Amino acid sequence: MAFWFGFPGSEKVFYREHKARWAKVQEGREGLAINNTFLTRFLTLVALHTTAKFHKLYGLCRLLSDKIIIKTGFSVHLSEAVTMKCVAEHTSIPVPKRIQSEDLESAMKKLSKSAREKIFLQLKNMVSQLKALEPPPGIGVKSCNGGSMYDPRLPHGKSRSGSFSTMQDFHRWLRQDLEPSQIGPHVSAQEVDDLKAIIQKQDGDRPPPVFTHCYLSPFNIMVRGEEIVGLIDWEISGWYPAYWEYTCAYFGNLTRTRWQDTLCSLLEPFPEELEMEKVHKNGGVRLGSRTLSVILTTSHHAT
Repeated sequence: MAFWFGFPGSEKVFYREHKARWAKVQEGREGLAINNTFLTRFLTLVALHTTAKFHKLYGLCRLLSDKIIIKTGFSVHLSEAVTMKCVAEHTSIPVPKRIQSEDLESAMKKLSKSAREKIFLQLKNMVSQLKALEPPPGIGVKSCNGGSMYDPRLPHGKSRSGSFSTMQDFHRWLRQDLEPSQIGPHVSAQEVDDLKAIIQKQDGDRPPPVFTHCYLSPFNIMVRGEEIVGLIDWEISGWYPAYWEYTCAYFGNLTRTRWQDTLCSLLEPFPEELEMEKVHKNGGVRLGSRTLSVILTTSHHAT
């Protein structure tokens, strides 16, 4: 039995706010469903309340049978399914399916040096395949289907962010529309120069976006023996600046320095963009009544 404590009518406010939050999280889902028939929906709901209870829960993933898995949760969005379908159709990258495997983090300590090198070469090839995907004309920075993106690591992020018509729009959003004229006199001359250099680079011409996984953690790479048999967690993937995979790999693996070094050696390096992010990694810059603690860097969290 559940109890609700609050003023009379507060439960209505709670559910109304919860519904509004869910609607925000799920925006852009219209028309993205795959195999969306009445029978499929009905059988899935039945299985969730029956057979799923006999299987172990793996995070947000529930086993409905030995071959069928469903991902459920407040933030789960249909754009992830669209992304996996697109990747499966246009690359040889193994997207999630029911397989015998273990994550690379667990396997690393058992693998020989030659086995690790084989896996790293496979991963490098997969990233190259993603980058080789042709972006739709004028795509900007968006999810796979051209909609908003979900990434809890993005600064001042909401449930979903964007989409952004241009790379410059995306960068202006990252820095909260900061312009050189807004930098206060209490900021050191070196910080002013650094900020101006970042803004100039962000607002300049950029190469077209590339398709980016965004979360190449060893926990998201599934292996069997010396072979990568699955890449998982595609919910934050999308069309991003060319440097995004590299900086995600760096700042997303700060506590796994060996893995960080390995990933960065496999990916195309973007030293200038990385240095731009490092400039602001150690603290915020006071801007009058507000603090800009994010230009680019804290858009990535350390895990």
